[in-house]
Amino acid sequence: MVHSNLKQRVLPRAWARTIGELFAVIAILSLSARTQDAPPSRPTGVPPGAVWAGGPDGGNYIYCLAPQNGVNACTVYFANGDVYMTGMYHLERTDKAAPPEMLQFRFADGEHIYLKSGDVLAAVVRAAPSNIPKTAQRTKNGVYVACSRLDRITLQCHAFDSAGREIGSGRYRANDRSTLPSAITIFSFSKSSIILSDGKVLEHAEHLTSN
Repeated sequence: MVHSNLKQRVLPRAWARTIGELFAVIAILSLSARTQDAPPSRPTGVPPGAVWAGGPDGGNYIYCLAPQNGVNACTVYFANGDVYMTGMYHLERTDKAAPPEMLQFRFADGEHIYLKSGDVLAAVVRAAPSNIPKTAQRTKNGVYVACSRLDRITLQCHAFDSAGREIGSGRYRANDRSTLPSAITIFSFSKSSIILSDGKVLEHAEHLTSN
């Protein structure tokens, strides 16, 4: 009889401890999920109006302007502040700009921007904004880059997004210190480096060990 009463007292305590541990695990997992979904600190250069779109596996800051001339000027940023893609976009199903109330983002894939409404913004070809230098080249991800030669290995460059906003500038130099050809074709731009179509990398002066 004593052993029976002992079991009756001990068993509920064991279950209570197990249930308590289970709730603790659930709370930790829930907190972890909320932490992973939270946007990273906004990098320098990303506009205040840019919205974080992502989840536990990462994401991007997305910034789209209100409609103008039938399109939305949009720029998508990596978490570190570099431009992932920039250009003029319209709704794929209507060929019209998205109104401000529709500019709620799910994600971007390098070509399209997906909205929470289920609509998709697709890129359209438009002339460069008037404030961008005529000599600027448009890179693979839509950034306009205008460079002038300072010496045989160094360029002074300015970069602009699709809306004509300057997003970066500085001196860029071949990382192997080789002489640059008289004509170059820019493949991609980031704040730290420029990659040419032939694969040569030009590094920002701030990132070089010696200038």
